[in-house]
Formats: sequence, structure tokens, C-alpha cells
Amino acid sequence: EADEELHLSSDAILDRLEALLGSDFRRYIQSNLAIAINSGVRLITYEGGHHLAAINGEENNAALSAKLREANRSPRMRRIYNDMFAIWAEEVHDLFTIFSSTGSYTKWNMWGLKDSWQEGLGDSPKFAAARDAFDQSLLSNGASSACGNGVAEPGEDCDGNDFQTALFPLGQSARNYSRYFDSG
Repeated sequence: EADEELHLSSDAILDRLEALLGSDFRRYIQSNLAIAINSGVRLITYEGGHHLAAINGEENNAALSAKLREANRSPRMRRIYNDMFAIWAEEVHDLFTIFSSTGSYTKWNMWGLKDSWQEGLGDSPKFAAARDAFDQSLLSNGASSACGNGVAEPGEDCDGNDFQTALFPLGQSARNYSRYFDSG
């Protein structure tokens, strides 16, 4: 089976990712949410999102890395991420911390919402999906008041293109990074 996986097309990789999202992802969330509730703690993500990258020596397989890179950049990835955020919001509706906003895709990792800060919105399906989720308040920690005036105010995680606390919860200002979010 491992050899078969090495020969999957990028579309087949995305098919498998969609299948996992539709079955295992929701089940994992429900299981972990039950543990969190029983333990009296919140369930939040840490380094949320997928990690499509080769492992176990296959990271040196240039053809496989190219397929994974293609899958990450596919327009289908936006829908997959939109579905992932929607499932999270439906099941938990608490903080979803995305691992990395920008990170060059290498044979070792493809974590970033964007491969480069210079990518436009249309070049980065994962980033576009994150913007969709913010616009729909799907990534809120539940403490936000209604967003709508374009400025992240106290008590709001985000507002329009202002991702004040949603992407920079350690007090860094999203305004310093606005050129990255407004591209495209």
C-alpha cells in the first residue's frame, strides 16, 4: 500500500484528504472534545491545519514532493480548508490556531497558509479559506462581539481584514503585517 501511495496523483491525494475530513476528522474532534469536557478544559487547536509532506525517506522523492506541492496549491484545497473550519466551528466553535501563516514549501514541510508573503489571495487556497473563515467568524474563540466595522476592537478576534488577535494572539499587531493580508 505504501508503494501505491507514492504513485497517487495530486487529485487522488486530495480525494483521500477529503475522505479523511469527512470521516476521521469529525470523529477525532468529537472524541477529543469529550475528553476536554470531562477534564473541565477547553478544546482548542495547536498548530491546526494539515501537513501534506513526505516522510520516512520519501521526502527525497522529488516527484512525490511535487505532487504534494501541487495538491497544496490546488483550488480544491480552499474547499477542503473551508470544510475543515466549518466542521471545527460546528463541533467546537472555539479557538483554532493555525500553525503558520507564511512558510516556504520544502521537501520537509508545507505548513504555511502561504508559500511566500508575496503570494496573492488567488495563489494561496489555504490562505483564502482562512480569510473566508474569519469573514464568517468560524475561527472565533466564542468571546467575540459582532464584527462588522473593519477594526478589531476589544473583545473581537477579528473584523474584516483586521486580524488583530486571531492571527497574532501574543500582542503583536496585525496592522504591522497588513500588506501580507491585503495582497491579491
